[in-house]
Amino acid sequence: MDRARNTYVDLLRAVAIMAVLFEHWMGSGIPANGFAIRHAFPGFGVGGVDLFFVISGYVITTAAMTRETNLFALSYRTFYPRRIARIFPLLALVCLIGAIFLQFPGSKASLYEFTIKNPKAVFDWTFWASIATFTFNFWRIENLSIAPGWGLHWDILWSLAVEEQFYIAFPLLLFLAKNRRRFLVILTSIILVSIVYRLIYRWHYSSFNSLVCFEFIAAGVITALYARRTPRAWVPFLAPLGAILLGIGFLQPLGKFATLFTQEFIASGAVMLLTCAAVAPRNTLAIFVAFALIGELSYGMYLLHALVLYEVGDTVGMLGMAAGYVLFVAATGLIATAVYRGFEKPSERYTRQILTQALRPKEAIA
Repeated sequence: MDRARNTYVDLLRAVAIMAVLFEHWMGSGIPANGFAIRHAFPGFGVGGVDLFFVISGYVITTAAMTRETNLFALSYRTFYPRRIARIFPLLALVCLIGAIFLQFPGSKASLYEFTIKNPKAVFDWTFWASIATFTFNFWRIENLSIAPGWGLHWDILWSLAVEEQFYIAFPLLLFLAKNRRRFLVILTSIILVSIVYRLIYRWHYSSFNSLVCFEFIAAGVITALYARRTPRAWVPFLAPLGAILLGIGFLQPLGKFATLFTQEFIASGAVMLLTCAAVAPRNTLAIFVAFALIGELSYGMYLLHALVLYEVGDTVGMLGMAAGYVLFVAATGLIATAVYRGFEKPSERYTRQILTQALRPKEAIA
């Protein structure tokens, strides 16, 4: 595990990925009563992705602030190579594997339809173009009348599209803002527009809409800008309050009120816990480090878990709902670990090096 990483941030990532895997495990039809439990706790799927959005905004901004002497002079020559190198290699590999699975349907028909290919789905050139251009979330909205989903392996890519749309504009927003105060105004405006849009179109909007999701990334960015100004003495109060708010968002014990404001509970709890992560001393307890490792692997687990579910779902499902879920998470983690060490990190370093050299100013090369 990378010792420079923030254990608390990775713990939040672990919560997010385990919530997403719980949602998809219960929705797969493998566990008995899985559908009922999924409907009883609808906050897990939405909450896990929203939590990822807030964490992403926080991490990207914190990393940029650490590297740059002036955040508001962020260079696309340093920012974009890092984003592309982090996202593209594993995404390309996962899409290639998925395309192969499309050609060779196995004997597990219902699980294949859930994870790989919905029978109503059409994989034409517009589908592949939307993934390549990070517009898949809008493409899904446009094509919901054709099929409710294309297969879990593909459907999860909507969230990557949302993130990359935000980060394509990130250096431009910094350039336009020129200082922290104006940047805060821009980010706050994004959050307010998103909230108003959701309140107006509460029963009509699609959760795949970027306008709905940018709120959470912007909240993470604001947290990164100001979290380190928080007195450490506030941590004992903010940490449990943030955990309670996350719990309300995920478990929704307040009934319709919690359901209506699930995303607000998730965002508020995440902001408080990330603020604590920024100022709290490093935690080296073995249990924290072990769960933080899941968070470090979360990107790979997110992209790979549908394939793992297809391959091992029926087998681990025979052990029962809880044990099957634990083994599903463990199997996904093991596969993600092998991919992380053997492909994800090496390809990220190589891609970043190539892109950085290609974007280097000519006078620097000379």
